[in-house]
Amino acid sequence: MASRLRLQPLRLSIGWKVAWNSFYELDPPTDRKSGDWLYFSEDLLLLANTSARVLLDVSWRPYGRKGRFVLSVVNWLGVGEMPEQWERPMIQVRTRSRKRVVRQLDAWLDPDRDWAALKRRARDAQAEPLRVTYVRSQKLYEATVD
Repeated sequence: MASRLRLQPLRLSIGWKVAWNSFYELDPPTDRKSGDWLYFSEDLLLLANTSARVLLDVSWRPYGRKGRFVLSVVNWLGVGEMPEQWERPMIQVRTRSRKRVVRQLDAWLDPDRDWAALKRRARDAQAEPLRVTYVRSQKLYEATVD
């Protein structure tokens, strides 16, 4: 299989750099015993834009047949603050379709993409207080009334 595999072509615009790439032109296998599962891991593709301070990550999670491609847009801050940003991506898309991954990457890699506006919206959304919802059931009501 490895001899016929090619890396997935990407349309990178100015400012984007490839940190690593093991994202192949390969759809998820249908056979659970296929050796192709070796090409579906958590670290498929990482793109960085230093001027926009944005990271685009493509991974496959969880490993195996039940997994999905997970595309994440991460606000690229200082080194010490990055773990928190990975836990709260600005955008995250999950799909089993490699073609959808490529279409989404094309949209995100568009040179006219306004990352500053997205960062402002993400920052404002994080500043809002959490909305708490309660389950309304007789059992829960009785437990809290006592």
